[in-house]
Amino acid sequence: MQKQAYGFLGLKPFEFYELEPKDIFTMYEGFELRRKYEESQHIQTLSLLRLCAYTTYCVTPKKGKSVAIDVFYPLPFDKEKKEIKLMTKEDLLTLDKKYKRIFEGVK
Repeated sequence: MQKQAYGFLGLKPFEFYELEPKDIFTMYEGFELRRKYEESQHIQTLSLLRLCAYTTYCVTPKKGKSVAIDVFYPLPFDKEKKEIKLMTKEDLLTLDKKYKRIFEGVK
């Protein structure tokens, strides 16, 4: 606990010994809240910078195929791409039957 108090919280030894453990834990929880808030601010800033760069990239004439934003400038917190499931003809027919049944009496 002393390492966190001296390092993260910036307490001096005499301050550490004057505080009760619950006060130190409360201070550490406050530190964690501030750290998470600052991290979210950094994430927002990185996302905005990426969007600006990608917008410039998209309007610049180029040869070849464009790339997605997460491929153009990947960030560590990007979610993994989920595979897109294409609907089959049978899926579409099932949906058509379902919605015809629902909207049968509506005109």
